[in-house]
Amino acid sequence: MSNDEFLYYLPSKINIYTAKADYVQTLKNNARFEAGFKSSFVINDNNSGYYNITDHGQVIDNGKSNHFKFRENINSAYINAQKGWEYLSVQLGLRLENTQSKGQQLGNEIVQQSQFSKNYTQVFPTLFLNYKFDTVGRNTLNFSISKRINRPNYQYLNPFLFFRDRYSYTIGNSELTPQYQFRYELKYQYKQLLRVGLSYNRFTDVIFQTTKVVDNVFIKKPENVAFGYMLLLNNSISLMPKDWWNLNLELQFSKMGLNGMAYGQKLNPSTYVARIGGYNQFQFKKGWSAELNCYYASRDLNGQTFTSGMYKVNAGIQKKIWKDKGSIRINMDDIFHSWVYENRSVGLARAYSFQISESDTRRIGIALTYRFGKEVFKRKSKYTNHTLDEEKSRM
Repeated sequence: MSNDEFLYYLPSKINIYTAKADYVQTLKNNARFEAGFKSSFVINDNNSGYYNITDHGQVIDNGKSNHFKFRENINSAYINAQKGWEYLSVQLGLRLENTQSKGQQLGNEIVQQSQFSKNYTQVFPTLFLNYKFDTVGRNTLNFSISKRINRPNYQYLNPFLFFRDRYSYTIGNSELTPQYQFRYELKYQYKQLLRVGLSYNRFTDVIFQTTKVVDNVFIKKPENVAFGYMLLLNNSISLMPKDWWNLNLELQFSKMGLNGMAYGQKLNPSTYVARIGGYNQFQFKKGWSAELNCYYASRDLNGQTFTSGMYKVNAGIQKKIWKDKGSIRINMDDIFHSWVYENRSVGLARAYSFQISESDTRRIGIALTYRFGKEVFKRKSKYTNHTLDEEKSRM
């Protein structure tokens, strides 16, 4: 039996610089005009060292080591016009984006140096229609059409082959293009009690984790698959069965599928997906409160794998102390340790794989808090789309 020991050293440095400006002009007759721009500049330096542990110490393996640099500049501008009447309101928007990026794979004694660059411009229109069935807006109907972009994670663009274990590797793809989504959505809302939404989502250039089998090794690589779709029914219900009990139910049902090719194999899997969540909050006497949350996810399609259904239950209890200035709280996540991934492959040429992934999701925590003085100042934020959110989500 052989015992292979190795060491990874993975320093990563990402600098993100952004600038954003918005202009809002309120017009007569319940109308408004908005315009603005955003510019972001990202510098990603990822140096991954792989070292074999020998009798003579650590010896670098240049075949598995990697140094990847990536720069990206995105400039966008938008205009937005709104007009409202007694029952109907309309919003039209248009966003123009230009992206320039450059990636460089630094070479060493074994790995050859390579680089790539991209420059593309896209237009993203939006349309929102909102209709109120009464003057106070207790019953509303909303229809929207939008085009969105989903850029690949920075690491997905790194063309180096990463070692995971003896039987599996991952590799990036410098030829990846962004994924585009066309969304058509109809939503109905009754007060704060009921929300129902039906949407059809059409995806092009879907970013998809493909798997290729070479000898006995599974190699995962992100690719752009031609077409994907999702028909989604989204429901949310807020109830108060008792004065001390608040219940929120979230129900999602969808049909999703893909249609493309991967390594010469036809790739057209589809499945029905369900997401069901129940969130309970309890307010008792003498400063006691509790919560009980349950969540179920049916089987799902992720890359060339199907994930089996799973569920989790979280709970917590809290007691206010010291004249309500302090509190003690005990909470537990994934009580039954049931959040376990079971994946099986689909669409692999002459191969089949099955994997169970279990992590430390069952946790218990105790927190003691105390509030000094009075809360005089409260900071309110008008905007929820912070400038760095999009860039940070790709890290």
